[in-house]
This record gives sequence, structure tokens and C-alpha cells, in this order.
Amino acid sequence: MKIVRRNVGYIQLDDLVTLSEFHMHIPISIIEKVADRGLIKVTDVNRFTFIKLSPREELDFLKSVEGLIDYDEVRDLSKEEIIALAESYEEERIRIANDFNAMSLEDRKKNRGMMNYFALLERKQYALRNFQWFIEGVFKREGIEFSLPKGVELPRQMTESKKHKRLGFKKVVASFTSTKKTQNVTNVSDKYCKS
Repeated sequence: MKIVRRNVGYIQLDDLVTLSEFHMHIPISIIEKVADRGLIKVTDVNRFTFIKLSPREELDFLKSVEGLIDYDEVRDLSKEEIIALAESYEEERIRIANDFNAMSLEDRKKNRGMMNYFALLERKQYALRNFQWFIEGVFKREGIEFSLPKGVELPRQMTESKKHKRLGFKKVVASFTSTKKTQNVTNVSDKYCKS
């Protein structure tokens, strides 16, 4: 997942590795931020860590990358819309597979890029799943770190969920206090109205 702001951008470490697997030219300054002796180590602890990009070259690179989920494009989507987007990627993958399989061996050699795009669409599906799991708190419950960079707005689903929880709490409190008042009135009337 990538996040692009005016003078700064962020890319998840997992996606950076994906781009390198697809032999995309990544500016050396980005690699130097995360590489240890030339290797990028990805574990469940750091997989979803956002790497900050700020020099113009790094931002231009991030903006130009088409194969990553853009946070701002999915931030306000509902769960149903995220699922529909993932399903559209699957439909595109099926179309690519059918087209590729219908080709002659010679044409397949010429169109190997189709299979890279096929695999990239699968990674985008996983990224959408991970984003939805982040929203639903799955990673938090499993002890996997996935947090947004400081200053980046939470997804709409999360802010609405928190709002509903707060409203639900207020309703419970209001219900409890009104029940208490009713009980007190009943107790007072029982005490003074006995003959």
C-alpha cells in the first residue's frame, strides 16, 4: 500500500519487496533506507511498516507506481466496496489467464509481462484483504503490527466504528441512569405511600 501526500510519501515494506520481485527500478535511496548489507529482511514484525519517502526522486517514483493499492483510493470504501474491488481484480486475472492460455507458445514468450501483471493483481487482492483485516482489528488481535504513519487519517470504517461504539456507550449510560432514576422514584413512592 502506498500513501502519497504533498511533500512526503509512504510505502509498506512488503510492497517494496514485491516491486523488487517484479524487477521494477527502485531508486537506490529507497533501498538504502531498508537494506541491511544489500538484503531487505521482511518478517511478520515489519511486513506492514510504512517507509517514509521524501526526496523528490522518491516521491516521483512512488507516484508513478501503478501496481500498488493507493490508500486514498480505498480509505473511504465500505467492506462491500473493498470486496467488489478485489473481485474485479479476480475477474481481470481470469481474463488474463484465458487470453494467455489461448496463445501459441511463441506468443506466450512474447507476452510474459501478462503473467507478471496477473501475479501483481493477486498481490493487490492480498493488500485489500490486509487493509480490511487492519480495519477489523484482525492484526491487532494476532499481535501483528500494522499502523498508519502519524498524521494519516484513519479509514472511514474505523472512524464510524469508533463513533458507533461511543454512541452505544452513551446509550447504555443514558439507559442505566434513567433506570436508576425510575428505581429511585419507585423506592421513594413505596416508602412514603405505604398505608
